[in-house]
Amino acid sequence: MTHICSNCNYKFEPKGKVPNKCPYCDKEGTLSKSKSMQEWIDEVSDEMKEG
Repeated sequence: MTHICSNCNYKFEPKGKVPNKCPYCDKEGTLSKSKSMQEWIDEVSDEMKEG
């Protein structure tokens, strides 16, 4: 699963446990799972259905 840093936009796939800080910029609490293309499509589709 690809993760992305909200501080520097570094994308990586962690080997094993996900670290608490970005391996590139060393900032803590900035990592989240990167959405797949299907997740983006589903999100937009849901928004279009709602309004």
